[in-house]
Amino acid sequence: MALFETSHVGTWPDGFDAGTFTVSEDDAARVAQAHADATWGPPAAIGPMLHVSGLDGHPYAYAIPFLIGADVFPSVADLLARIASLHRDLGMEPEAGHWATPAMTMQLDHEFGRFGTVYVSAQRHRGPILMTTNVLPTFFFMADLASVAASRAGDATETVGETRLGRLMFGNPHEEYVECVAPDRTLLLDSDSMALTEATAFDEVLGQLGDVPEEHDEHVEVAWRTALDDWPGDIDRDALTAGDTVVEIPQPRRMPPVNWTYWCAPTAWTMAFAYWDNYTPGSGTHLGRGKVVDYWFDHDPTMNNVPNLIDEIIDKTKTPPSWAGDAFDIVNAQGYNFSKSSITCNKGNHWGWGDITAEIKAGRPVVVGMMSRQTPTHNNHAMVIYGYRITTTGQRFYKLLNTWGTSWAAQSIELATGIWQDLPMIKMSAERLIPGDIGATIDNIVLTRPGGGDTLNRNFAYDIEWHVTGPAITRTSLFESLDGGRSWNTIVADVPTTQGKNAYRWVPQHEAPRSRVRIEGCTSNGSLVAGDGSRENVTIQTHPLNKWGGWLGLGRPGLELSGLSVGRNTDGRLELLATALDGNLWHRYQTAPASQSWVGWGSMGRPPGVWLRLAEVATNGDGRLEVIALGDDDCVWHRWQPQPSMGPWAGWSGLGRPPGVALRRLSVEANADGRLQVFAIGDDHQIWTSHQETAGSASWSNWACLGGPGAGVKLFSLDSAANTDGRIEIVVGGGTPSGTEFGLKNPKVWLFYQPVPNSTGAWPWLDMGHPTGGAALPVPAISRNADGRLEMFVSGLGGELRHRWQPAPGSGPWSGWASRGRPGIGESLLATLDVARGGDGRLEAFGLSARTGPGGRVDLDCRHIWQTKPSNGWSGWGSIGSPPGRSIEFIRAVVRDDGKLELFALSSEDNAVWHNVQG
Repeated sequence: MALFETSHVGTWPDGFDAGTFTVSEDDAARVAQAHADATWGPPAAIGPMLHVSGLDGHPYAYAIPFLIGADVFPSVADLLARIASLHRDLGMEPEAGHWATPAMTMQLDHEFGRFGTVYVSAQRHRGPILMTTNVLPTFFFMADLASVAASRAGDATETVGETRLGRLMFGNPHEEYVECVAPDRTLLLDSDSMALTEATAFDEVLGQLGDVPEEHDEHVEVAWRTALDDWPGDIDRDALTAGDTVVEIPQPRRMPPVNWTYWCAPTAWTMAFAYWDNYTPGSGTHLGRGKVVDYWFDHDPTMNNVPNLIDEIIDKTKTPPSWAGDAFDIVNAQGYNFSKSSITCNKGNHWGWGDITAEIKAGRPVVVGMMSRQTPTHNNHAMVIYGYRITTTGQRFYKLLNTWGTSWAAQSIELATGIWQDLPMIKMSAERLIPGDIGATIDNIVLTRPGGGDTLNRNFAYDIEWHVTGPAITRTSLFESLDGGRSWNTIVADVPTTQGKNAYRWVPQHEAPRSRVRIEGCTSNGSLVAGDGSRENVTIQTHPLNKWGGWLGLGRPGLELSGLSVGRNTDGRLELLATALDGNLWHRYQTAPASQSWVGWGSMGRPPGVWLRLAEVATNGDGRLEVIALGDDDCVWHRWQPQPSMGPWAGWSGLGRPPGVALRRLSVEANADGRLQVFAIGDDHQIWTSHQETAGSASWSNWACLGGPGAGVKLFSLDSAANTDGRIEIVVGGGTPSGTEFGLKNPKVWLFYQPVPNSTGAWPWLDMGHPTGGAALPVPAISRNADGRLEMFVSGLGGELRHRWQPAPGSGPWSGWASRGRPGIGESLLATLDVARGGDGRLEAFGLSARTGPGGRVDLDCRHIWQTKPSNGWSGWGSIGSPPGRSIEFIRAVVRDDGKLELFALSSEDNAVWHNVQG
């Protein structure tokens, strides 16, 4: 069978031959690439060139697809085969009025990336660029449909067997065809009706045109010369639009992109009305009554939607020609004062260019209709013009929303006025939409976030924001839809509301590519005053670093636990150590790397007569784990694995303490030569240290004093990390005595560091200040970025996380303190903090967030924030929550052998250990 087979395509089918084109393929490709780079920004990967004919069969344009943001256009065979499978397997048939359904476009964008098309004129007199769209050309979506339709239309098997696909035919932006050529006739598959039409049926249309002279516009010729002659070598991507005049109505994205429903005219008018209705106080002169866009949704005539004004407009105006008057009557009945007047558009006045551009300059969108055939076979389409562009060479473009698609990107197109010069454009009409005064004082509610088009992360805190005018609205209820408006769930009801800006901290719980938010503003007795909703879909996704397997219990050894530490064996198995209130150290370990199976709790005992208060696990240079613990005798003790990843562990051995000094806090770090070194705060508020005599040795040095940051300073916390050259740096928190919180005044963070690797001499001290300048005690943590720069963190100060970092590995001066904010409204971070670096190199900070729940109960949940790429940029706050029915009071994070982070926590209610795995 000679029909075009999408699953085996290697080249374009017959019929797309160049013929005699005035503009060469090479020239068209150069202009299209330059325009794509200027419009979307490089990279924009060029795809296969389609030859487009007018309805008279003469060469008309090149349709050149691009994959935006990519270097290589995907395989045509893969694209066509995937579109055919979506038609076949998922039933994504073309909707009446448009061949690229939003669902299919979204699916292709998800699988391949975002597409766009540049239509380049095949003849110079129309101007280089005829149209720019944000979707693939018609042929991609209709190729397999045309094959099926042509086969069904055949009167005999031999005729069907010889049918092939021919050209792409273009009538106007609403009228495109794929040619199906059989031996005895030529059929055209209509992109609007999906019907096959005899090509001879267009003789009547072509006869209406008469002779169209080929007018060679001087400006167009200059444009082509600029495009082809004045760009030596590589084309400057800015050259195509540099110096262009671009005028748009103020903040055009306030106009919601309503997807085509029933008829294009009421859809276009709804968007134009809603532009004036979508008011953000303090920005522009929009009316903002909040009535047209109440309870926004994706338009689908099969849905049983929440009743609202848009439903009424579309339902009552879906049968032409009554839509125009009815739409204005319906909207004005809600308290508006809109009027309209017509603009004359014909070839003689350049299709209304002067009047339409005057409306755009005045800040008003224009509803425009185009008719390419007379009744009864008319083909008319309405769109909204929101701006225009004039190139430096004089080519003129209208910027429109075409009514097809649920996003601004999908609907926005540019049309050159020259696009109609040789086409069967019977008439074009345009209508001014003139808003009248509705008074300065109104009771209204406006949703300002999310407006639509946003991408939110599941389990991330997000502020829904709205603005209230007038005294009537005192309560607000918020709702979420996961299916574009088909159904709604309550987020929260009866939130106390005041005039002006209001906000509610929302944590989305579900993934949804078509989520929406709407709000209802009510009086104190529950009477609805006004509502508003998202103008476009909101995508809710689960960020890869915010995907967690869920909390699983590891229990406890029968006694309450006071602390946790986690190490990783050389074979990849994690080892969990916990100090208990009986003074013993207990441990569990994985049965295999990255396993959810753990050996039960086993006791590691305690030194004779000593109760252990806290313990840290470190790794020797040969991979053996070693535990460093602090006892109630104020001394340091340790024990170690005899071989990497193996037991039984050696018995407890003492490292003692400095003479006359009790040790309070400790940290362990490895030197450049592999020797472990312990740092501890003494009750004299000096830093003391001891180190292995040689790497991995059981013999340790005597305690030595590294001093403190100054006379009278009391130290309360410390943490350590090593530079890439092996020099260890320590951060401590403390202050001078007073009667304020913690008995301190002037609390600060100090940093001291080895001057050279492996040094045992004096260490310099640096005053790092207080992150907020406040009186609260900072408890810092320090970690190393993937690029080697050290970074320190402090949480709990004003409920926020703050940090500062080295400008380059191992060097200063350090940056100033920066804030990463709170996890959410009404939430405060506590001082408990852990920082880990995942397998992909990104730092991730974990903290406990306190919020007051019902009955005044304070709940503690885990929140986290991570670098958006290794060593740079930070995400918003994500929620990991807490084990079911429990709060968390202590956390530790470690990277597993497979690169995933694993989080360990102690719960408040049962004092058990819980863990959660990322990914």
